Amino acid sequence: MPLGATFIGNGDFTDTGTKWAPESLPTVAHAMYGSGPEIVPGWKLRLTVSNNGDAYDLLLEDVNDPKCHFAVASDERGLIRQSRLIDCPL
Repeated sequence: MPLGATFIGNGDFTDTGTKWAPESLPTVAHAMYGSGPEIVPGWKLRLTVSNNGDAYDLLLEDVNDPKCHFAVASDERGLIRQSRLIDCPL
């Protein structure tokens, strides 16, 4: 089953928002999640999880930035990095 379908299927992320986000975070609580290539409109998620589930790599890409391809990356350490193509300033 594709990862997007897994997120949608478990009920935490739905096409009407999330069941866990408080109303005080409307940008999260009311985000429209989908089973297509974009986890939320304009953002593509790539998540790689190790076989034992102890490690992961996450890349969240802005599909509306065709020139610089802004992205956010993280892993199981919880460090969050931002990036752009090498020719674009941060």
